[in-house]
Amino acid sequence: RLRRGRLDLEQAVQLLTRATSLAPQLDRAWAELAGAQLILSDLAPTQGAGLREAAATSAAQALSLNPDNAYAMAVRAGLEPPQAWAARRAWLDRAAMLAPSDAPVLRARARLLSQMGYQEAALADLTAAQALDPLDPQILLVWTREARGDRIEARALLARAAQTQARAAWNTRVLFALFDEDYTGAAALLDPRVRPADLGEALPGILAATATGLRVR
Repeated sequence: RLRRGRLDLEQAVQLLTRATSLAPQLDRAWAELAGAQLILSDLAPTQGAGLREAAATSAAQALSLNPDNAYAMAVRAGLEPPQAWAARRAWLDRAAMLAPSDAPVLRARARLLSQMGYQEAALADLTAAQALDPLDPQILLVWTREARGDRIEARALLARAAQTQARAAWNTRVLFALFDEDYTGAAALLDPRVRPADLGEALPGILAATATGLRVR
């Protein structure tokens, strides 16, 4: 199963770094390394700037070896400033045109389309990605369904994600429990004996405080 916790990503970066040293002409290894570095930068704030710089270097290397490496383009989109909508869209449209059957690329474009307010286009990319990669927890698809008002479908998708990828689904499960005023369910998920071990204390603390504040309103 695909795992995306901080420790998993740190191990992936180590392994992919070794792969690029053993096969420096392999553009796929450089692109995957760039992606792992970029994702890890969001989970390791104190190392974020350095990891993003490393991701930029790795993505550039991948594209120098293969200018049509779609995943490296998706990483480049993620390295653009948040407000650089046109540049991010250009990278992702190009990537999706080159690799229309690449689920991570489609999910990356869907995330941007959703942020830009194009919910139907995002849903089309996410539905295609789900068919291509059914083992992915599809958390963005859950949120897109929720945003469109497809409440039952969103919760059915989340239930399936919780069964196959409990770590990836945990945050959304807590938030949905709060949306549904299921404070008992939220508290159960926030229990240190139940929640994922590699979360640290910051996020569970914020969610627990939110749950307490909503309960006493």
